[in-house]
Amino acid sequence: MEYRPISVCDTKYKILAHILVHRLKPVLMQLVGKEQGAFVPHRSIHAHLLLFQDMLHSLQHRKGKHALFAAKIDLASAYDSIEWLCLDKTMRVFGFPPKWRSWIMECVTQSRSAILLNGSSSQWIYPGRGLRQGDPLSPYLFVLVAEVMSLSHILYADDLVVMSTATPTQCQAVRQVLQDVHHMTGLTVSWPKSTVRFSPQVHPRWRRWMSRILRLKAAAGGCKYLGVPVIGERSRRARCSFVADHVKQHIQGWKSQQLTMAGRLLLIKSVLNALPIHLLQATTLALSTIHDIEKATRSFLWSGEARGRSVHLINWETVTSPHSLGGLGLKRLQVVKKAVLAKLAFQILLQPNITGELLAFKHGWAGNPWEIRHTSRCAPVWKSLSTGLKLIRFQLHRIPGVLSDTDLLRDPWYASIPFSRIPTFINMQAACLDYRLSDVVDSNGWNVQALHNIFPAYWVDLIVRARVPRCNDDGRPAWVWDGSVLPIPRLRDFYSTLDNPVRAPANQRWGHIWRLPVFPKVKLFLWKLCWNRLPTICYLDSIGLRMDITCLRMDITCPVCEATFETSFHLFCECSFTVDCWRLSPSSMLPPQEVWTTQSWIEVFEDRHWTHTHSNQVKRLFFIAMLWGLWKMRDQVLFKRKTPSMIWVVSQAITHTRE
Repeated sequence: MEYRPISVCDTKYKILAHILVHRLKPVLMQLVGKEQGAFVPHRSIHAHLLLFQDMLHSLQHRKGKHALFAAKIDLASAYDSIEWLCLDKTMRVFGFPPKWRSWIMECVTQSRSAILLNGSSSQWIYPGRGLRQGDPLSPYLFVLVAEVMSLSHILYADDLVVMSTATPTQCQAVRQVLQDVHHMTGLTVSWPKSTVRFSPQVHPRWRRWMSRILRLKAAAGGCKYLGVPVIGERSRRARCSFVADHVKQHIQGWKSQQLTMAGRLLLIKSVLNALPIHLLQATTLALSTIHDIEKATRSFLWSGEARGRSVHLINWETVTSPHSLGGLGLKRLQVVKKAVLAKLAFQILLQPNITGELLAFKHGWAGNPWEIRHTSRCAPVWKSLSTGLKLIRFQLHRIPGVLSDTDLLRDPWYASIPFSRIPTFINMQAACLDYRLSDVVDSNGWNVQALHNIFPAYWVDLIVRARVPRCNDDGRPAWVWDGSVLPIPRLRDFYSTLDNPVRAPANQRWGHIWRLPVFPKVKLFLWKLCWNRLPTICYLDSIGLRMDITCLRMDITCPVCEATFETSFHLFCECSFTVDCWRLSPSSMLPPQEVWTTQSWIEVFEDRHWTHTHSNQVKRLFFIAMLWGLWKMRDQVLFKRKTPSMIWVVSQAITHTRE
């Protein structure tokens, strides 16, 4: 039997290990090659996914005499197989001092494990090799040991991809290197999980021969890399339908828990909205899949089921708006899709990394966002990245590394749009020349005469009023996005910019609802009330649900006073029972006569008690508790046939306010 121990490290050791990790992280970027994408700062799993997809696209569309193969190799029990002697030699080759090596080897070699069986632990087992699962140091030490491989490859932790020309000699060389790596480090290939793919011009007989040399299974059909399908069905819907299935499975599992709307909203934000993000950063979801996910999410929010019949009191456009605009802050997948493309384009194409360098070289792109192009025959990865870059290029500025590396007319160094794309009436002869920013700057600042030779007087006056662009400290050009103050913007920054940039101005009252110190279910009740979408009898009748109402009552009058139609304004302001409750309350909060809707009454009350004093805060909380108590009393009268009780409403409001 094979045991896979996960070590439970004590607190003292974890503190020590984290200190060593923080000392090791800054030097990893200099020691670990660009091919490794795991556990190295400023490197991303999604960059490797995109590079792998582009490699396979090139492999599938390869033409000519020189055939290629790509081997996807999985390392078996990677952490448990590392030889300690190899780890020590690797650190010595990288130049780590003896004291550091002794600290690391002390942490690695002084481990012990025991088997817990039926509540009883066995005798201690002292391993002779391997890195502990659960040790903060293990991922970074594994990355160092993996650097002994000298291949044309990309590597994310223990997932290795090797690409080479499809000849028996190259296959034998790859096989030999894998054997040498095994002898040196202890890393072993998991043969059942590893596959090889060949370009189309390789004859099937040669494929079988070279597969036997590599001892790898020739792949056919679908393929997954780091959990994402990269080759499979030609239909994107069929390839990505499993995401919608996962969403529905989660909803089906939550169905039996009888969650409130507040609980369902929390699960949507924390789980359902996050499920497609990883896949979106590696491939493009079909619109039909996005619609399926959002349909299941909408149904779960209002009914608790993936396909349940329910009344959607407020439209999805409003629900997915920010809190400041009266929404619930849920994400629209179509906008998330655009935001992910923009974030990937910024990180991969405008930041230094191996994926961006290879893609730019392959597609002949010089690095200017305004000159990026893609054709119908380009790889899907390049199409997606170029589309994402076009979404944000109107907000990009270039910071020069040195003045001579910035094109005066084609780079956006002055404004977010380069001069070559603005109707500036520049000198056409100058436009044909390769002018650099250094050509219009001298030791005293702007060279006004040189500017007049290129630009009209109007633009010269504007340029000389600005400062000479400051060069980047490290001497390399950098790109800045105006939508965020961070050097590397977050996904939420791109989302907020791309999510309907032309919107109504924010209303502070919506934000106040979500900052109130009350239960989430009360906040949702206030949110519906402010939109005048509480499921009162009159409202349900107005949207065609009269048949559902008649099972409870034969008419649409107020169930409490039975005097007139039940609307939100009647229930909370006009009902005789409600008026008596407001009179009985400690503050005697009777609604003023000049208001005609519940929303206007809430606004008048907030305006009268807007200051942040303790008494006003108590009055606001009591006012909300009274509204909530009246609604609960109405439900008990309608559904449980109870008698209205003013004492119960006021006492419940006082109790909730104290809590």
